[in-house]
Amino acid sequence: MGQNMKAFSRIFIISIVALAILTSFSCKNGATGLFESIAGETSDGSNPTDGFKYANATNVVLINGTYYAAIGRLWERAKAGGLWEINEAKADKYIDSLVADSTKLYAIVKNTNGSLVGIQNFDGTTWSDLSLDLTTQPGHVLRGLLAANGNILAWTEKYNTETTPSVYSFYSLNVTSFELIPGLSEVDSGVPVNLLYDGTNYRLCTVTKLYAGATVSALAAVSPTLGSTALNSGLAGIAFANGRYFLTTSTGWIYTSADGISWVNWTSGATAFVNTDGKTFSFKTPATFSAGGFSYLIAPSVDAGTSSATTTAKGYRMFTISDAGTLALVSDFSPVSNLINYNTTLELASVSRVIPITDGSTLTLFATTLGYGLWRNVWNGSNSTWSGWLRESDR
Repeated sequence: MGQNMKAFSRIFIISIVALAILTSFSCKNGATGLFESIAGETSDGSNPTDGFKYANATNVVLINGTYYAAIGRLWERAKAGGLWEINEAKADKYIDSLVADSTKLYAIVKNTNGSLVGIQNFDGTTWSDLSLDLTTQPGHVLRGLLAANGNILAWTEKYNTETTPSVYSFYSLNVTSFELIPGLSEVDSGVPVNLLYDGTNYRLCTVTKLYAGATVSALAAVSPTLGSTALNSGLAGIAFANGRYFLTTSTGWIYTSADGISWVNWTSGATAFVNTDGKTFSFKTPATFSAGGFSYLIAPSVDAGTSSATTTAKGYRMFTISDAGTLALVSDFSPVSNLINYNTTLELASVSRVIPITDGSTLTLFATTLGYGLWRNVWNGSNSTWSGWLRESDR
């Protein structure tokens, strides 16, 4: 009887310890748990082809219940789930740039030899050609598309010489044709990064300048400053949330502003953000979203180094945004997975963009990477949990 009781006691103690361990891993709700979950990377049994797994993804849009992604070609899958497939109508074309409004996607379409087909839109059923007359801008080459609040912009570049910077022109879509914006013709703006609508005004960010206007046709250069210093280089993207603007740089800095002109430094101390290995972040365009009663800012980062001695931090950093517009670091993501259970991690990836897509009550974050494929993370509002980062797959 005594031996049985001892055995029972050992089993009981082991059970209690196991229960405690399970409880510690399962209590993931709330703000802290949310980011423990979002940091985790989960294997869902997918087995993508190497071509898809290690591809450069650039953007994801949602149109009429279907996700579309620019991953060299145009890929698609149902919002409800499933595998990604190449869009049949564009199976022999490359997608150079991809944006969307509420009902259509817009793409720069090229032949496999790199020659331009043109700009086309797609409503889920029909492809249509859109016109852009480059004859009025000799020497210009179509480079990209930008979108905000239903407005679609195209931009072109005229390369001059190695010692003379390129100039850029911007065109606004009017029904089926792009029209040159007079104030944005052959400007020395630097490479365009993103277009933002804050609910009242539009903001255009390039690597060297910021533009503002009540309409896209009224966009004009402003003079952003950090104290008495002009902000005119290394700009990586602009975002807006909780009544404030946020600006990231390719050199690891994050700035915030109430008016989009006078900026203050939101970076710990007087140095740029670095990861736990001491490597500086090279931020790309930030994204903002809300989940579980919190507002967040994500700043993705890529390795911009040219050698092993100059590598920069990969992954991303994530922050909560207070009602006053200040940021609080949630954690240093570089998101790390459990390497015992799953031997890959987004910390190893150059995350070029994080794209929040809200459809009804569903919030999905897509992460595009340089050479590491496409990932998603879904917020479940009913139980306040994230799915964890899941690798998208084509098989």
